[in-house]
Amino acid sequence: MKRCIVTTFPYAYWDMCARECVESIFKHWPEDVDVYIDTSDMQGHEYEEVYEHLTNAKSDDRKLFFIVNQTGEQAYFKQNFSDNPKDTYDKHAVKFSHKVFALAKFQEGMEFEGIYYDQIIYLDSDTITNTKVTHGDIDSFMPKIGQDVSYLGRLDMPHSELGFIGFNAKRFAEFVKRWVAFYHGASPEIYRLAGWTDCHAFDAIVKDFSGRNLSENIRGSHVWPETILGRYMSHNKGQRKKGKKYKEDEQKQVGVNPANAIIDMNNFKVPTRNAVDNQIIVDQIRENVGQIRNWVKICAPTDKKLAIFSAGPSLSYDEAKAAQNAGHKIICVKHAIKRLQEWGIKPWACVLLDPRQHVEGFVADPDPDVKYFVASMVHPSVVRHLNSKKCEVWGYHACVNAGEAAALIPNDMLVLGGSATATRSIDLFGRVMGFKNMDLHGYDLCYENPPAGIEKNPDGTPKQIFQTTLKTTTWGNAETHRTFWTEGQFMAQAVELRGYLNDPTLNIRIFGGGIGGWTYRHHRLYNEYVKKTKALIEQKSLNNFTALEMIDGGN
Repeated sequence: MKRCIVTTFPYAYWDMCARECVESIFKHWPEDVDVYIDTSDMQGHEYEEVYEHLTNAKSDDRKLFFIVNQTGEQAYFKQNFSDNPKDTYDKHAVKFSHKVFALAKFQEGMEFEGIYYDQIIYLDSDTITNTKVTHGDIDSFMPKIGQDVSYLGRLDMPHSELGFIGFNAKRFAEFVKRWVAFYHGASPEIYRLAGWTDCHAFDAIVKDFSGRNLSENIRGSHVWPETILGRYMSHNKGQRKKGKKYKEDEQKQVGVNPANAIIDMNNFKVPTRNAVDNQIIVDQIRENVGQIRNWVKICAPTDKKLAIFSAGPSLSYDEAKAAQNAGHKIICVKHAIKRLQEWGIKPWACVLLDPRQHVEGFVADPDPDVKYFVASMVHPSVVRHLNSKKCEVWGYHACVNAGEAAALIPNDMLVLGGSATATRSIDLFGRVMGFKNMDLHGYDLCYENPPAGIEKNPDGTPKQIFQTTLKTTTWGNAETHRTFWTEGQFMAQAVELRGYLNDPTLNIRIFGGGIGGWTYRHHRLYNEYVKKTKALIEQKSLNNFTALEMIDGGN
């Protein structure tokens, strides 16, 4: 069975999601599945960067092809029609035409070159393959014998979801020719449909083919995680893929606006301070020591994977559902628990760290099936409330340099790292409780959009939000830069995350398009480059001649 994958993306998606998409295909899909990428929307230097990186990233056995030109029909459509940004998404015909033109160009190229595939797979560039995919696995989500196409139809949405489409070859050319015809001519048929997206055009013609709806009878708008695809891939569509860049002239003062100097993530520290006075922390520890019955101890390592959910803008149902389906232990911070519960996803545990009394509001109606890991410095009313609701409370001592040792029993253990719950959780579960494999979600550590006004902390003081440009090292030992709206506490966590990524005892992946995900992706790329470079040096060092023999013939 000869198969290939087709995808397309603009350069703006390269750092946001597309690089990770293609690299995950290289890592997890069979080597004999060829990959075609439509880069026809890119400028020359943008294409060169993508081409160089991906040709170096793939294995020698993987065939990779680039579609670099637009057809006359595509150029005409884009030149003569445009989307109104004020319209709803389903009226953006141009934006949602690229997939259709990419498949049409692929099909024309196959006819011209006389190349044949038994099955063709389309994947959006914001899909991530999370685990090994065999040819047997591919069989499970492709159209069966006698069927033409597999896709995600949706009961509760006006159109299908097309982040994935699987085609059998027999009627592929016919399907694509009918699909792309919606965009041809001076009065394109796409504008006569109820919605103008590729999905609406697809739905208009799929009824004439033998289709396999992978999400049949699945309710809701986010059907992907509930289907067979959710076992192998996640689809970070919409806000879940965004890591928006901002122009220099978009800077505004929100609390404080320091100069937008470039910050080197490889060599940067942020001072932190406790949210309340040290004596308050010591007094609260003394009271909580008497009312917390279970205390965390150092545990032997385990291979069981954790999925820890913070509350950044990229936090998504798709990722949470995929983690649940994979059987991962789901941990969350207080700001994320409500959203997970609204999605019908029950966390295994929730972590509390903040010593202020407002935390009580986050656990006003606690789930007794959730384990609450509570720092001994939290406000005692929080512990009393959880105990009164018969919740399972586990205590831990957070080292915050408040003189807390005065309130501890001799030999009590301190959990050292993490200035916020999101990063303290890594230390608690990874370095203390032995969970070495973690997926981190919602660790954006930035704002998706420039703040519209003054945002406030729980104590009523304004948040000190600013725009800053970060730099780090990536593939080829090169520097890469990105600009974010963030605040000091987020930057402190970003520095801590980098320390955890450098810990060889922890196996961490960070999802999302914010500072956390961006740092993780380039950290991984740099380490892969170093590993590959060392391997080349070691290979070359196997030569059995000395430098003098090489240069002077041994004289």
